[in-house]
Parts: sequence; structure tokens; C-alpha cells
Amino acid sequence: MARAAGPRVYTVPQARPFLRTLAESLLDGRLIPGFPEPGDPLSLAAATVYLPNRRACRAFQDVFLDLAGAATRILPRIVPLGDLDEDEPAGADAMEPAAALPPPIAPVERQLLLTELVASFLTRAATAEAPGEGPVLTHDLVHAARLAGALARLIDSAETERADWSALARLVPDGFAAYWELTTRFLEIAGGAWPAILAERGVMDAAARADLLLTRAAARLKAHPPAAPIIAAGSTGSRPAVREILAAIAHLPAGAVVLPGLDQNLEESDRALILGDPERGAPP
Repeated sequence: MARAAGPRVYTVPQARPFLRTLAESLLDGRLIPGFPEPGDPLSLAAATVYLPNRRACRAFQDVFLDLAGAATRILPRIVPLGDLDEDEPAGADAMEPAAALPPPIAPVERQLLLTELVASFLTRAATAEAPGEGPVLTHDLVHAARLAGALARLIDSAETERADWSALARLVPDGFAAYWELTTRFLEIAGGAWPAILAERGVMDAAARADLLLTRAAARLKAHPPAAPIIAAGSTGSRPAVREILAAIAHLPAGAVVLPGLDQNLEESDRALILGDPERGAPP
């Protein structure tokens, strides 16, 4: 396992098994200097390891058990950063008391509410059309349900990427004015009606909730660095909130970030961007 300069960031070459190399490096003290204490089977329990999803967590547990053999060993706390496609709350809940934020909306409830909003929009749009003018809209319930599912995925993507719905009004291709106007009116559901429904019911979209938990956790780690080891491994920081917490963990006194297959011959500016130093990484 190679370490990048600066913050405690390591990488596992593509040719090596990632989780097994991670476990071996943690056990033999290469990952966190001085940890775990030799001969203490309880020492590992003080560490927290964040992995991308629950499947990776289960596989990591299996690797630890395989390496332990007949020896008795308490595993570190292994937590997923988030499985946003699953019905269960994201692992970010482990970073903050569950009561600190409104609960996530149930997936079935979300689908039904969005379908109702979409069906209402389609009915209004079809009624407003003059014969032979404008886009032809299908406004049966099945079509509304499919559009609602697509809209839900778009909302999650926009939330995780921190997109600004109001910017849509400034993106009007002249050659597609009629269709674009219809599209922007449809997307107003996501930027207007849907947030109002969530607020009224006292719930949040699961993706937005998970990202907020990660952002708050990153802020707490920076403000109050824990003494216990914290490792984040396997995530490439594709979401802004995940990048924030990876950067926070990499700068902890007992923190480490392990990236898969990081190029060791990167330019300094690219390396600075990856390691959470945007000023050094800015292009000239």
C-alpha cells in the first residue's frame, strides 16, 4: 500500500485485492501508526472503517474473519457511507443521532405522491393544448407513474450534486422553445411543489438527508478531531458530500483515506485537488 504526500491518503494498486490489502495494512500497523496495540484483541474495536456500501462492509467482515483464523479478535466498527438505492437509511445515520433530522420519506409514499403531482401536471398541460399545437402529452396513470420514477431519480441526482433548480430558467435553447418551456414547467414540481410537500409532512428525501448528515459529520470532524482511528476506504468521492468527509478524515491525527488505484504519477495540481486542497489544485 502506497501513501500519497500530505494528508494521510493511501492507495491500493489495481493488481492487488483491495479489501484484503486494507485489512492487512490495518492489522500490521502500516495504516495508522501505533495502532492496533500488539497482543490486544480488543484494540481494533476503537477504530471505525467507512466503506462505500453494505456489500463492501459484509465482504470486509469476511476478510477479517479469514485473516483472524482461529484467533479471537474484535472487529472495528464497519459502517457504509450510504446505499442511496436501498430502502434502509444511509450509513451516515451512524454519524449523528437519528432524531437530529426529519426522517426520510418512505419510498412507496414518495412514489405515490410524485405520481399524483405528475398526473395533475399532465392533465393540466393536455387541457391547455390547442388541437394540432404543441407537444402531444400522454396523461394516463401508468405514464404518470413512470415519469414520477424518472423525476425521483433526477431529484436524487440533483440533491447529491447540489444542483440549483432555479438555473433551469436561464437555459432556454431557442430552437426548442416550446418543448423546453414544457420541460421547465414539469421540473417546477421538483423545485417547488415537492419541497413544500416534504416540509408539510416533516420528512426529507433520503438522498438529501444522507448528504446533509455527511456534511455535518465532516464539519464535526474538523471542529473536534477524535482520538480514535477513523478510516475511509474504497470511495472515490463522486459526490460533493462524500468528498467533504474524505478530506476531513484524511486530515485527522488518527485518520486515513484509502483510494483504489490512485495514479502515483499525477501532476501536483491534480494531486492537490484529489487530496482536498482546491487552492493549490486550481489551474493557473
